[in-house]
Amino acid sequence: MSRWLILLAALLAAALCGCPASPGSSDDDDSSDDDDTSDDDDTAQGPSPLVAELDPGQNEPAHPGNEPVVATFNIPPAQSSSLEVFGPGEVAVEGALSWEDGDRTLVFTATGGLVPETAYSARLTWNHPDSPLEYSFTTSDAGNGLPDPLALIGRTYVLSLRDANITEPAGIGALLDGFLPDEPIVIGIGPGSDFTAAAQPGVEAHGALAGTAVPPYFQDPCVETFPLTWGPDNLPDTADDRPADFQDPRIVIGPAALSITVQNVEMNLNNLIMDGFWTPDLSDLVLDSFTAVLDTRTLSVAINPDGGDGVACDLLWEAAGIQCEDCLDGNAYCVNVVADDMVLPEEPGQAFAPRGCADIIDAWAASGACAIQASAWDPNGAGSFDLCPEWAGR
Repeated sequence: MSRWLILLAALLAAALCGCPASPGSSDDDDSSDDDDTSDDDDTAQGPSPLVAELDPGQNEPAHPGNEPVVATFNIPPAQSSSLEVFGPGEVAVEGALSWEDGDRTLVFTATGGLVPETAYSARLTWNHPDSPLEYSFTTSDAGNGLPDPLALIGRTYVLSLRDANITEPAGIGALLDGFLPDEPIVIGIGPGSDFTAAAQPGVEAHGALAGTAVPPYFQDPCVETFPLTWGPDNLPDTADDRPADFQDPRIVIGPAALSITVQNVEMNLNNLIMDGFWTPDLSDLVLDSFTAVLDTRTLSVAINPDGGDGVACDLLWEAAGIQCEDCLDGNAYCVNVVADDMVLPEEPGQAFAPRGCADIIDAWAASGACAIQASAWDPNGAGSFDLCPEWAGR
């Protein structure tokens, strides 16, 4: 059975299990006819705020010392909530608290920053029965800058969408599993990159689906790379490029568009933005956030070709309460996806070169390789390859 049919069955089962209880049989542990308060999970004032995200997370080994410590809740907690940070010897770190995101996010900014490569603990106190929450993390020396940013050129980093820590919307990660590729995406830094402060944004980045699902990962010569910082013309060093912004050691890639085909099903991500930093030895690219707008219409066709563009949105709503929002064209078939705390390890010895349709057609013309892929740009079989503007007319 195909992955999307398995997904459809799972979604329908989840939807059927979500039928409302019959009148008079409330399962609310705080309902008016429930005298047992031992399992109450809320109060007369409403539910207690829950921790939605910690940055750094519990036991995170490489938090940049120059970044704040942040706790985000699902709803605004009491203004008396506090976030304390302690260094070696449980000595309290001096700093300031502030609120963001409509008072849902509590931010602790250490005076002068945190010491690199040091173990810290944090104590979060708020209006919840499980308060306080205590956890630990360790800083890296990433905030001090990279010894030689030019050494990033030609390096390749591995992004596994299957292992992504998708936090929003809640529950969508499991529902998308059948549409995610087994092969990871590899991200490379292009030779035209300029890392000087005056040139920013000035870094080239491109990606590709790896040619294998297991390491060592290699580039499939018959597959186009993703133009993460190139514009719609799919060519580097042209007027429509959108280079990545490098603020040593941080980088912001995007907004970009990414299209991945898995088992003949196309997954389209728009407004893709990756925000992260490199570790000093360049062995990891750590993404603090990965945000994108998922267009579900191609998924709808895969689930039910005759059901219309809204099939996937209907199932997301029925199974997980996820509501689609407007896409760029104004139609409500898109979902904003957020992932965080993703570590992209380097794949040493594997340089992934930018590769477009003209390169693939040239490979076919020279040796007969990539014949199936090349024919996609020449639907009439005329040898003109009109669907590849870079090659047409050669």
